[in-house]
Amino acid sequence: MVKSIGIDIGKRKCAVCVMDEKRSVLYETEYPNTFADAKALASRMKRKYGRCQAVCESTGNLWIKTFEAFEDVKIPIKLANTFKLKIISETDVKTDPIDARKLADVLRAGMVPQCYVATPESRDRRELVRYRIHMVQDRTGVINRTRSLLDKYDVHIYASQLYSKKALGLLANVSLKRPNDNIVLKSCAQRIGDMTEQISSIDKEIASQASVSKNAKLLMSMTGIDYFIAVLLMAEIDDIGRFATADQLVSWAGMCPRVYQSGDREYHGRMKKAANRNVNWATIQAAQAAVQHDPRMKLVYERVKKRNGGRHTIAVTHVATKMLRIIWKMLVTQTPYSTRDSDRYARKLARLMK
Repeated sequence: MVKSIGIDIGKRKCAVCVMDEKRSVLYETEYPNTFADAKALASRMKRKYGRCQAVCESTGNLWIKTFEAFEDVKIPIKLANTFKLKIISETDVKTDPIDARKLADVLRAGMVPQCYVATPESRDRRELVRYRIHMVQDRTGVINRTRSLLDKYDVHIYASQLYSKKALGLLANVSLKRPNDNIVLKSCAQRIGDMTEQISSIDKEIASQASVSKNAKLLMSMTGIDYFIAVLLMAEIDDIGRFATADQLVSWAGMCPRVYQSGDREYHGRMKKAANRNVNWATIQAAQAAVQHDPRMKLVYERVKKRNGGRHTIAVTHVATKMLRIIWKMLVTQTPYSTRDSDRYARKLARLMK
């Protein structure tokens, strides 16, 4: 008989429940949330029960230690989708032991709503590209604070980007009337410069990884996709084989509008919220560039824009959706973008190798 192990993941400790096929609770315990303690528990479970399976919830990065520990001990483990699990087994009383029992029971019944677990290499790559996104967002926040301060004194910095060397040089020479505002300005300028250096260093590492990746170079053949977006898409998608159709990839990225049907009436709503925001953002960014330089995508953009009263956002989203469908085909068939601009593609690869 296969024993089912439910693990409720916590920041400091994890609750465990072992259940048999007849729904009887055989054992309950808890352990500190460390890799060593998780592996010790997994080894003990395997010696005591022999054939067993486990499940834990997806909670930030806290599940990774337990998941990898059970993998090392060769116990099959599943990662449950927290949101879908609540729909299946919502309870009025919520404690860690009860949650562990709930997980074990759902696993026993074969009803675990699973999350896809990427390879360790893709998980490592995700950390880097996601950190780069957060760094840029943080820098944008400081830039906005700096612009607000400059506007307060009618000071204008004539540079395309406030993080450029020219802009930072001009900021160094700005002196505001009030001492405290001047201190804030100098601090902001220093932070912008430091974060720009860090982002540049991360970009070099991402470019280095893209330069030795066949799929990254393949994705870069599509107009609008540079090395960063290519690596981001690779890290988030991981195995394209998990998407049987292009429609599944589009839906997973949140590019598919909701459809409600009742009787003879059908309603089309907004895009789904439960989506991969990074892929959604990346394809929208790629679409913005593609409509400027790719005649094929520009034609799609103009047609949809005209049909929707000149609304730019809707048109760009349609272009991004089409690009995702093409990306699926490119990765499945391992063929470059069919209408690529060969000169532009060659220049992108040359810049990448630098």
